[in-house]
Amino acid sequence: GPGAFALVLAAMLVALKVAGTQKDLDRAKNLVVEVSGQTRPWAQVRKAELCILRRLSFRACTPTSRELLDRLLRESLSQLVARPPRDGSVWDSESFARCEALSRFLLELGLVHEPEAVYGPGRPP
Repeated sequence: GPGAFALVLAAMLVALKVAGTQKDLDRAKNLVVEVSGQTRPWAQVRKAELCILRRLSFRACTPTSRELLDRLLRESLSQLVARPPRDGSVWDSESFARCEALSRFLLELGLVHEPEAVYGPGRPP
C-alpha cells in the first residue's frame, strides 16, 4: 500500500475536495509537490486517496444542515423515550412532531434568506 506520507497528503486532499475552496485545493496541490521532493508524486498520493475513499465507502461529504438537524431530533426523541422528564412534563408524539416541524421551518428560514434580509444591512449574525 501507499506510505504514511502519501496517506497524510491524500487525507489533506480528500478533506479539501469535500469542504475547501478551489484556491485551497490548488495551494494544497502545490504543497504536495513541494514537500514530497518529487516532480511527480501523484501516483502514490492517488493510490493513498483511493485507499482512504474505499475505507470510507466513498462517502466523503459534509453533512447538510438538514442531516444534522434530523440526527439531533432522532437522538432527542430516543432520549425522551428512554428517560422521561422528572418534572412531570410530558412530550407526547404530537408535541414532538410540532417541535420537529418548527425546527425544520426555522432551519429552512435561516438557509433561504440572505443574512441582510433577516438581520439588516451591516449587521451580520
